[in-house]
Amino acid sequence: MAKKDNKIVRSYSLLPETIQTIKAYSEYVGDSDSAALDELVARGMENTKQVELLTRTITSELDKIKQQNQKNTDRIVNVLIGITRTIGKVLAHTFITSKAVTHKTDEEIFQLEKYGITQAINELKWKDKE
Repeated sequence: MAKKDNKIVRSYSLLPETIQTIKAYSEYVGDSDSAALDELVARGMENTKQVELLTRTITSELDKIKQQNQKNTDRIVNVLIGITRTIGKVLAHTFITSKAVTHKTDEEIFQLEKYGITQAINELKWKDKE
């Protein structure tokens, strides 16, 4: 007994380039245009599903990376805040000591601090150019 063909005949309008692609693929696989089109549609659907799964996976991984980056940023900010507080304390003690030992005015101490900061920034700029 011959196998019954359960295919439904339909007519679709396709672009000439699409028809050429189907014909080229059917010649490549050695099958009819109809079988080649069936396979192309099935593969396209599989690819679409895999793309959706990949999209979900990539989105999930990117969210994890964003969370980790936020944690790292928060840690860095906390460290910088701690460093800033320490620098402020050191500066206050240095200011008090400088004023008591050198008998300089507040303005003279401020000018020396400004000079020191400028020199430090210039040194950093110079190191960046190397």
